Amino acid sequence: MTATLSALILGTYCLLSFLCFSHVRHDGTCGPAKGFLMPLLAGFTLISHFPVTDPLVFVLIGALLLGGLGDVLLEHRKTYVPGGLSFLAGHVLYAALSVTQMKGSGSLPLIPALLGLLVLFPAIFCQRQLLKAVPRKLLPAVICYSCAIACMCLLTFCRFRAVSTASFILCLTGSCLFVLSDSILAHRFFLHGKGIGVMETYTLAQALLAIGYGISL
Repeated sequence: MTATLSALILGTYCLLSFLCFSHVRHDGTCGPAKGFLMPLLAGFTLISHFPVTDPLVFVLIGALLLGGLGDVLLEHRKTYVPGGLSFLAGHVLYAALSVTQMKGSGSLPLIPALLGLLVLFPAIFCQRQLLKAVPRKLLPAVICYSCAIACMCLLTFCRFRAVSTASFILCLTGSCLFVLSDSILAHRFFLHGKGIGVMETYTLAQALLAIGYGISL
């Protein structure tokens, strides 16, 4: 994926996302249009790699499509759990991409891994207030999901030796934005906050991850 093509994809995607957000309903949801953003981004990714020579492209597309499925399921309170599982599976695929690319670097870089853990400590501290508000029956699921997205973020940090600087920065920024978006969303669910910026940070995170992983495949 060239820089020009990446810029074109990101620009088109951001424009369509803006059009989607311009019709946000009073309850904070974006309506049916939100469910088309991730499949659209997956389509852009497939076109940019056509003909596909690396099977990992399909792993990236799978992660994006799982995000799209999660978008649809989270629009309805009765399907929150399947929606969360869909996003969890997407995070696992992103993590798998990072692990696969890290194999080319020879070994797991220790210093970035330790720095990544230090970055996670403030996040864990901030989650204490959230975890106190989570119903006891949902606590294991929330902790499991939090660990999964934290691992995804850490693994994007640990692949810096195996990929280009652009890919490293895009994926690391995207994964951090994903953590921010999910944190805002969780506070809206459990602490009844306004959830401002959830979709903006989420859609940008997905775009950066798609392009960041895309240029390394």
